[in-house]
Amino acid sequence: QFLQKPFEVATLIDNICRLLDIEQLQS
Repeated sequence: QFLQKPFEVATLIDNICRLLDIEQLQS
């Protein structure tokens, strides 16, 4: 498995959400 820990998945999703928010603010 690529990601075995649920915490890693949650962190990855959180990071993606933050990047999307930053892109929307800059737009």
